[in-house]
Amino acid sequence: MRTAVYITVGKTNRNPVALADLARRQANYLGPQGFRAMRDQTDESFEERGYHRLVFSSGELAARFQERVEENCDPAVSTEARRIKPKVKKLKSPKR
Repeated sequence: MRTAVYITVGKTNRNPVALADLARRQANYLGPQGFRAMRDQTDESFEERGYHRLVFSSGELAARFQERVEENCDPAVSTEARRIKPKVKKLKSPKR
């Protein structure tokens, strides 16, 4: 099941955009799926929203990403994983 990982940065005296960028780039080490997860997550979007949202194809890959962030990033950086439920298709009612 697809999983989204949200990256946020708590209060710190360091540059929060740089810390979020460092965390986001940990996805590079996961191969092509990590590159896809990073798509459209720019420094500008982080400044506007206050978080990055990386979507991974599986919960296992998302957990590996979270482990990398925990090992290699500042303690002010936090991640939260959320499963993405599949969309339910609504049936169209017949025309009368």
